[in-house]
Amino acid sequence: TLTSQTPGGTQANGFSGFPEISNDRTSVAFISGATNLDARDTDGYSDVYVISHEIQQLATPILTSPADDSSTDDATPTVNWEDVPDATGYTLQYSADEAFTSPTEETVTESTFTPSSDLAIGEWFWRVQATGTDPSSEWSDIWSFTIEMLDAPTLVSPEDDSVQYDNIYPSFHWNEVSGATSYVIEYDTDIV
Repeated sequence: TLTSQTPGGTQANGFSGFPEISNDRTSVAFISGATNLDARDTDGYSDVYVISHEIQQLATPILTSPADDSSTDDATPTVNWEDVPDATGYTLQYSADEAFTSPTEETVTESTFTPSSDLAIGEWFWRVQATGTDPSSEWSDIWSFTIEMLDAPTLVSPEDDSVQYDNIYPSFHWNEVSGATSYVIEYDTDIV
């Protein structure tokens, strides 16, 4: 609302100024010598006006993945949430402590985040807050996921301590591990 205009857009016919914004930013007080800002103003003296408006708090983010209380073998899991209208960014907190006493905090502009380094094996808790206007949104619900180590593959062939006299290109075989998407194989002539 402009202090020099009526709510209908008519230009004030006198001075308006000295605005003061309330601490909670919901009201503006100002002095005006205009006589057409309020039809009830007929005394010809300057008046003090207070205009209030309701500040819309941003909606609370809704978490989408990974599912709450889920497990993964990915040490850098991507977390996602729904976009919040009018948000210009998000504050994400994740912690191994459900009370978030010492969380890791990230500021992002998209509704997704992937840690840049591996998280420790164990349970992790996360939550998100939309930012961009004052006040920011409430914190989202707290969700958790658990990072688990995959089982070790069981070696099949060649057998332990076997000698390959006529095969300079041995084939290595192992049993599949549930949840594995790739394998790293290491071999050497020295077991130290």
